[in-house]
Amino acid sequence: MTAISFDYQIRIINRGLIILKLRTFVTMGKGDEHQLERIAFGKAIVSVRKQRGLSQERLANDAQLDRSYMGRIERGEQSVSFDKILDICSALNIPPAALFEAIAGEAD
Repeated sequence: MTAISFDYQIRIINRGLIILKLRTFVTMGKGDEHQLERIAFGKAIVSVRKQRGLSQERLANDAQLDRSYMGRIERGEQSVSFDKILDICSALNIPPAALFEAIAGEAD
């Protein structure tokens, strides 16, 4: 189980300007040892998708996936089969290695 908590600070400075600082904490439970990699993988997909000017819905359609399923993949909430990875990469017109290299780059 994954728990997400938020911490925030509110500061009021000169002339009533309000600054809100929000921090997010993710606590991973048993069985979530690959959560961070799934999140990085999802971010890599979003990055390429946006570079290509594609909406999430268009990418999902091109990869023959449901849009909500694609959203869960992009948020790192969904584990993805190799076949689905190939479908996503085909729709993005990139080799699968590109997404995995993005994950390795984020870990550095």
